[in-house]
Amino acid sequence: MISVVVSGLFFTSAVGHASTWFVEKDGSGDFTVIQDAFDAAAAGDTIRIGPGRFEDYQSTSYPGGVYDIVGNNHLGDLTVIGAGADMTIIGSEDGSQWERPTGFNNDGYLTGGTFYLSGVTLEGNKYGVISEGGSFDIEGCVFQKCTFGIWSMVNGRISNCKFDDMADGGILAISPGHDLIVEDCEFLNCSSKGFYFQSSPRMNVISCTFNNCQTAGYFDHCSGSIEKCTVTEHLGIGFIIRSSGRVDVTENSLDGGWVNISTAGGYNDDININGNTLSGSELESIRIENSLPQIHGNHILRGERYAVRLKSFSLNEEDLFIDMTNNYWGTTDTDSIAAWIYDGNDEYDPVWGIKAFVVFEPFSTVPLPAEKKSLGGFKSMFR
Repeated sequence: MISVVVSGLFFTSAVGHASTWFVEKDGSGDFTVIQDAFDAAAAGDTIRIGPGRFEDYQSTSYPGGVYDIVGNNHLGDLTVIGAGADMTIIGSEDGSQWERPTGFNNDGYLTGGTFYLSGVTLEGNKYGVISEGGSFDIEGCVFQKCTFGIWSMVNGRISNCKFDDMADGGILAISPGHDLIVEDCEFLNCSSKGFYFQSSPRMNVISCTFNNCQTAGYFDHCSGSIEKCTVTEHLGIGFIIRSSGRVDVTENSLDGGWVNISTAGGYNDDININGNTLSGSELESIRIENSLPQIHGNHILRGERYAVRLKSFSLNEEDLFIDMTNNYWGTTDTDSIAAWIYDGNDEYDPVWGIKAFVVFEPFSTVPLPAEKKSLGGFKSMFR
């Protein structure tokens, strides 16, 4: 038997079936407080949140302290859908960011299930979403004026979201997190970084835009990819790849900032930088510090100082060589390209100098096409 409770156009079905619960500010739904709906729901249920600003939270004790949370998920499979990111707002406009509550928490005691969230704005939260257990799928949401938008320690997917005016970053993912996809997202005015991934395998950022962030993104001891992203007006370093496993940085466009791309930290890294357009840097387009990336098929357009700068490389016993063949440098003049590269030719000392060199020949004499139609035609572009 199915019991149906009708309130206007809203209904709740129960007894053996997934239920839908409605949270409405005007009292026309099942609840006016989001956590009350979370407490009533069962695994597999859906919670729909109507228009308005929802600020009520509950304090929950966890090891390490008491956390204020607007919606705390203990269920695993749970779907939360707002009336639209421009209509449903979670959080307060008031208070210090260190005192603000968390928007939603995917409980760390969960061993399975997926928390799905869409159609809301998380504003003025310390953390918009924390996901410590199960997995998550977040799409079509806006995160603004938070410390961090999303803090993940599990696998998940983030798509078509906007992160604006983050005090620390849009997305933080740390161990034991893994297998994260961030796709078609926009990062604006992030005071520190768009994303920061640490000690997490298979992290993938695809078709995202970054504007006016200190750093677009940071892979720290991670593997994965950054593909088809656009970085503009950033203030520091675009992408930082440090002591990572295999990371593919492919078909991105980065303009401005101190440095477009920086790699650091390990001679055994598997970092591949291919098919990108790098321009407008104040210091160098690519900074390489104690790492041996493979860099091919890029447009490396020097900004104000260097196209490439090597740093450190003083502890290696033998000279090392960075393979940067088959790139386009914006010129056909070999001497100019050599002058734009700062390596062991500029600062060589058998003890403390840079004992590494960039190999840039052959290079393309014309801009590289997006698609290579034939191997013969491709080879003819290089000298």
